[in-house]
Amino acid sequence: MFREDRPTTTRGLVTLSSPALALQADPACGGKLRSLVSLRSGREYFYQDTRPAFDGTKGYSYHDISGCDECFPTVAPCQGRTSDGRAYDYADHGSLWQGRWEVRDDGDALDMSCEACDANCAFLRRCSFLAEDTLRLEYRIRNLGSAAMPFVYQKQVLIAHASRRDGVRTLLVCQLGNLQHIHALKTPGLTEQAAAGLQVVACRDAVLP
Repeated sequence: MFREDRPTTTRGLVTLSSPALALQADPACGGKLRSLVSLRSGREYFYQDTRPAFDGTKGYSYHDISGCDECFPTVAPCQGRTSDGRAYDYADHGSLWQGRWEVRDDGDALDMSCEACDANCAFLRRCSFLAEDTLRLEYRIRNLGSAAMPFVYQKQVLIAHASRRDGVRTLLVCQLGNLQHIHALKTPGLTEQAAAGLQVVACRDAVLP
């Protein structure tokens, strides 16, 4: 395993870095991966939400959508009952983006976790570098109860938009599942093509130039 710098904490944000990349996580803002910067070029790979104010109580689209959010136990709001008859009512984009995450540094990786109380599950994510330019994200979901819980998981990534005049053909090369290209068109306060998104069901390694 590639040995990266130990995670550092500044103003509540946690940074994991290699000689080539700096990844910044925000435990207090839904555990989002807020920033991914090339230390060689200075380029920011993640979209940064520049709206002047946020109010997550109005819904997901009104909170800070910078970077990468974890959507669990749903993407769209939904209601239903489990196999043992327990009712559930999942909010838009799930509950993790509204939660405060715990952080643990083991020296080789950045481990973060959050309890999805509405699904009675614990969600764990590990960030590490396989090489100085290769970021790995590993996930584990643990059921804290005895009954099976229905869920949908999606990693919602907003990539910084590059115009053609930037001369950049590829910003991010990922090994992903169910890849879609979208534009953030329906988010209040954002303009058309403000960001390009990668919606994925499974995410393995993200390899960057």
